[in-house]
Amino acid sequence: MNFDFENVMLTSHYTYDVEIYQCLGFSSENRRRAFLERSRPNALVVTYLTRECGDPDAGCVVGIGLTNGLLGSMRDFTPRHAHRANCAEVCDNWPFAIQYNRAWSISKKDRMDVRDFAPITYEVQYARDIGARGRLLAQCEAKKIASLHLKELRLVR
Repeated sequence: MNFDFENVMLTSHYTYDVEIYQCLGFSSENRRRAFLERSRPNALVVTYLTRECGDPDAGCVVGIGLTNGLLGSMRDFTPRHAHRANCAEVCDNWPFAIQYNRAWSISKKDRMDVRDFAPITYEVQYARDIGARGRLLAQCEAKKIASLHLKELRLVR
């Protein structure tokens, strides 16, 4: 796969349910705007799970999404067939979104702590900002994507 390694953002979330929530969600329009200002159209987004999520992979890089520039709400990008019990609550918490065109899950064996994957970009003092608005990865960090075993996820509209 050919990726633009100069346009790769790092973010964090409590889950990586891209097959359900087929977008990158934000809690406010200002945060989504800040992400858009920091990136270019069709940005790749590397997601790691927050340390507070309680998942065994907390703190690890777990997935990658390719944005397509389409803006809307998380509800707009969540197919009806994918809705589950807590879907309304999740969509209400992240009402501003950018749709993913494609997405991949990183194989369990390739998942690594975000501090190892992005030692230049990730610093503990920036963790909240990374989760809220995203942060551009250093090109040498972004190029690590090429060596990961990725499974493309099925995004059904």
